[in-house]
Amino acid sequence: MRYFIAERVDVDGPEFSESGFDQIGAWVYLMSYCAAQENGGRIEGAKHRKDAFFDRSLRVPRADLEQESQLWEWQEGDLLVRFYSLEAEQSYRKKRELGREGGRKKAENLAHATAHAKAHAKARAKADALATKPNPTQSHKTKEDLTQPNSSEPPPGEPASPEERDSLLKAMKDVGGKGLLRDDGVGSGGAVTLEDLFRKIETLKIDPHNRLRAQDIARKLWDDTEGGKYLSGKPVKDLRAILMRRLQDEGVIKKKRK
Repeated sequence: MRYFIAERVDVDGPEFSESGFDQIGAWVYLMSYCAAQENGGRIEGAKHRKDAFFDRSLRVPRADLEQESQLWEWQEGDLLVRFYSLEAEQSYRKKRELGREGGRKKAENLAHATAHAKAHAKARAKADALATKPNPTQSHKTKEDLTQPNSSEPPPGEPASPEERDSLLKAMKDVGGKGLLRDDGVGSGGAVTLEDLFRKIETLKIDPHNRLRAQDIARKLWDDTEGGKYLSGKPVKDLRAILMRRLQDEGVIKKKRK
């Protein structure tokens, strides 16, 4: 996981208030390791690992963890980190899998839309060719004036007609390719996911405390905009920009000077 969650009621509990700052610091390192490994808060076989594992991976000396503590405990050879949120880990895994499934569906929709648009264009070109084909039973011939441009063909470099653009747009929308095309009145908000907002936050140069605040603000923004679609009844144009303004208003990041 990119982050770990601890309930405030746990942090305010007697287990933390009766523990020294060195043990609380060790607990934070253990939580960070477990979140990265997504191991459910249990470090299996830790007792039989070498000292280098404790110093380099856990960043806590073995001797400190072998001391009795209310923040972790040993169960046979496993080190169990207390107050690790298994529910948050399972929720993160589910969201990640849903994001992958959404990406696969988007790719499939794009492939179907492209194939449908090509087939439609090919059929239209064939119909135009049949419509302009001369009638073999016609006896008279019309001499073409080579000094005048051919009005039946568009000038070189001329863009497609509005009818052709509308036909392509309708073909791609018919296959259900959400997020593939964007109307000018809606903007890019609908194509941005909550994971995109979290990735944006990861690029910010802020301390861990403000990073957690920023993630909470992103979740609230996601709820306020009905999943990144509408804000105060109006379509969202740039969800990332709205997030940055809220982070500035909450003091998470500094406002840029004009």
